[in-house]
Amino acid sequence: MSPLDLASFVRRVCDRALQRADEATLHADQRRLLRETLSRFNGHCDPSDPAQPLGLFHLVAQVRGPVEPRLLVHLASFCWLYTCSLDLFDDMQDDDLAGKPHEQAGPAIAVNSALALLFLALDELRLATRLESRIEPRRGYAELFNRISLLTVGAQHADLLGGSAAGSPADVLEMNRGKTASVALFLECASLAAGASLDEAAAYGGVGLDLAGLVQIVDDVRDIYGKDHSPDLLTGKYTYPLACFRESASPAQLAQLEVLLAQRPLPLVEIRELIHEAAAMDRCAEEVEAIRERIHGRLAELSGAPPQHRVLLDIVDA
Repeated sequence: MSPLDLASFVRRVCDRALQRADEATLHADQRRLLRETLSRFNGHCDPSDPAQPLGLFHLVAQVRGPVEPRLLVHLASFCWLYTCSLDLFDDMQDDDLAGKPHEQAGPAIAVNSALALLFLALDELRLATRLESRIEPRRGYAELFNRISLLTVGAQHADLLGGSAAGSPADVLEMNRGKTASVALFLECASLAAGASLDEAAAYGGVGLDLAGLVQIVDDVRDIYGKDHSPDLLTGKYTYPLACFRESASPAQLAQLEVLLAQRPLPLVEIRELIHEAAAMDRCAEEVEAIRERIHGRLAELSGAPPQHRVLLDIVDA
């Protein structure tokens, strides 16, 4: 049983997802839309990048030695199709289909396509389970799917409600962890395939949730401080830096932010200075460091120190 190298693994999984889009029972136009959608998503998977979701899956799956390649490809395809389904649902809910394969098809067909991707994902899980001879991981895969799915839809509901549902920084962080819980799905599923116990797999899932939260804070900060314009501020998205600002700012600073946000174009320089003056960036940096340390602690508690853990920690520290 020869293990697949990262590049070969990523290509196999992406090809498998495209293959599933050609299901004979699907309408010909639906197959076209699914292929175009999956090709777009697959384009984000650099076969040489261990930090992308399929790379993380491959990394954790190798912790205890080689695993049956067919099992890994089916499981990773399940995770990938599941994530693509959620992304398509999110695009429809955020009215963000412009420039994407479903722009002309419209939201009704987009919802149906997202359901099709979800059902294809579940069929890949069925095929993986048939290859899995051990009882504990077979049960674990199904339990994991249910747990992550409920966490995700609950967090997505909070996100759709806006700031009224996620007021404090802790609330926003918990919502973001849930919305991007598919990262935990990749890590926990891979660890089960590799032979981890349910407790060990849960630890990898915790790493995935923490990593998702960490990445979202960094992305939220980059939206304000690393771009020429801020899509999040323009659309009124309630991000972690804004939650930190609203918790620590004075009434005068809060009022000033509302005035600045009402201007077009957005006066980003003034907004950046105001958020910084309220120590919101210090709070973001403290939380990022706390998450980083927690991930290091989770992995340190697992038995051994495989080289895959060192690679994973390098990704986290970067």
